[in-house]
Amino acid sequence: MCLTLAKLDRNASESNRRENQLVRIVRHGRHEDVYWTYSYSPIADAAAPHGVGGVLVVCAETTGQVENERRQAFLLQSRAIISRQVLHMSSLLDDLLGHEEDKRLALAAGFDHHLTKPMDPSRLELLLASAPSYAAAAAAHVPKREPSALRSSPRDRTA
Repeated sequence: MCLTLAKLDRNASESNRRENQLVRIVRHGRHEDVYWTYSYSPIADAAAPHGVGGVLVVCAETTGQVENERRQAFLLQSRAIISRQVLHMSSLLDDLLGHEEDKRLALAAGFDHHLTKPMDPSRLELLLASAPSYAAAAAAHVPKREPSALRSSPRDRTA
């Protein structure tokens, strides 16, 4: 790979560098995708055509580095996704378990109790058993009417 590029650029008058370039090679009888960083620089020679007598090529396989960088990026991305999911689950748990502030606001608004999910059925049964009956509570809030107003309509009273 490097030598082929060097031959193609033999007439170049400036250095060139490529980092982590994907190259498909045959290694141990099978095709592999590998990464290379390479540079090539002209070697000056006044007697050579165009003043370049050769090309200095330096190559290093960087497959391990590229794979590690990709692995790191994947782990960082996965960690960010998991963190968002944990925050979301934490928020759901907070909703299920309730906050002290929620309890305080509910009681301040006139509610007798503040229950959170998942609710303990035995606690609910205790609260219901200790609550005044619905009829007694309703009767306590209904204004009493005069008996005569219940027996006659306004039309009956004018006649």
